[in-house]
Amino acid sequence: MRYISSHSITISYWYFPWLDLFVHFLAAVWVALFVVWFCVVTARAAVFWKILSVVVIVGIGWELFELWAGILREANFALDTTLDILMDVVGGISGFLLASRLVTPAREHTLAP
Repeated sequence: MRYISSHSITISYWYFPWLDLFVHFLAAVWVALFVVWFCVVTARAAVFWKILSVVVIVGIGWELFELWAGILREANFALDTTLDILMDVVGGISGFLLASRLVTPAREHTLAP
């Protein structure tokens, strides 16, 4: 029986450069869904810009971690970082739209920007 080790995941991550963008997109969707959930659970109105701000802050934090840890994927770190933040924004917007449809299926979509 074969298993997936952290080593094979790391090699796959470096072998497929597009995987970094996909991971940033999925992470941003997750963060957006979490923020919407938190706003609903705490009975606070979810605001589009608040959600997007949290997603971007988490994305920038991750980029700073990559810099601190020495995980510079490419020679053009600025372009890679810009694309990562862009995918965070797209993922955050996607997560917001998905969550607003899931949270309010029977009533008006009050989470819309």
